[in-house]
Amino acid sequence: MTCALGDLLSGHARLMAGEGGTPVAAITADSRKVAPGSLFVAIPGTRADGTRFIAQAVAQGAAAILMEPVADLPAVPVPVAFSLNVRRSLALACARLSPRQPKVVAAVTGTAGKTSVAFFLRHIYGALGHRAAYLGTLGLVTPDTTRYGGLTSPGPEDLHPLLDSLAGEGITHMALEASSHGLDQHRIDGVRISAGGFTNLGRDHLDYHPTIEAYYRAKLRLFSEVRLERIGRDDDRLVFVDYAHKPEALEAVLETVRAAIPGRLVVVFGCGGDRDRGKRPLMGEIATARADVVIVTDDNPRSEPPAAIRAEILAAAPGAREIGDRAEAISTAIALLRRGDALVVAGKGHETGQIIGDRTFPFSDAAAIAAALES
Repeated sequence: MTCALGDLLSGHARLMAGEGGTPVAAITADSRKVAPGSLFVAIPGTRADGTRFIAQAVAQGAAAILMEPVADLPAVPVPVAFSLNVRRSLALACARLSPRQPKVVAAVTGTAGKTSVAFFLRHIYGALGHRAAYLGTLGLVTPDTTRYGGLTSPGPEDLHPLLDSLAGEGITHMALEASSHGLDQHRIDGVRISAGGFTNLGRDHLDYHPTIEAYYRAKLRLFSEVRLERIGRDDDRLVFVDYAHKPEALEAVLETVRAAIPGRLVVVFGCGGDRDRGKRPLMGEIATARADVVIVTDDNPRSEPPAAIRAEILAAAPGAREIGDRAEAISTAIALLRRGDALVVAGKGHETGQIIGDRTFPFSDAAAIAAALES
């Protein structure tokens, strides 16, 4: 299978040189594995910097290069793309090149007990009549085969082709171990996780994580991407609130809802002022790539001009509508919903105020949605 470079990178990386239609047949961050048609992802590591191997990758037939931003583009005869988080972009691109996954994927993290819980869960799924698989410290176990050994959380270059293959073999349920290393390095990003489990937290892996708090935060990445709250009881028009205010979080929530609805996906979102401006066009790209209708509105503009923030999002969101007043944006979106559609209002989640200038005004997405649904 091949995929256009632009489709692999849409929403999380930006093409700086070359053609987005360039076909990509494989993805790797290991220059030794580059074959003709590969996307080479140059990851800056603690022991070796992937950018040192760009020339080697091109010589071996790399179709394109993905790397972190640098002042001067490498002088290579293939397309070059920049990502602010190349590890995450690697995983998301792999997920798009190998798109099939088991319908239900449950991931388990924790210092101790991951293997037991995930292994038992696979047996429970099987006892319920599902074709189920386990992947983790013990290896891969399916109804048809057992392969022992390997990393607890394989790299995305191996994980996503494996998930695609398992889905093709009829595996519908998956129990997956999620290590702190794997979570911290974004190895399982792009996996459509249906459920997560956290067994416990103890002292471990402090040779990798600088502090126990950093170790804990790495574990929590499993639960931080999708925090959906449904508002209202109208089964014909699903409306959700989510705190997603970063590119990866917005993409995760939109992909989750997209997979669960038969109709159109509508999203209302904005970006906060006095915060990372670089994420604004990225979130605009993600919204237009993942949703059918996009309405860009105000979040917490703080000291920045709200219209300027919206403009930076809209520059990368062709076709999006601009409605600065957040309550109006929400009511407009709800009015657009038809049977089978869903709306995601993203960015503020549980917050009950909107910061404009140096003042905080009362505002709740949930309350605005409820009012619009009633009217």
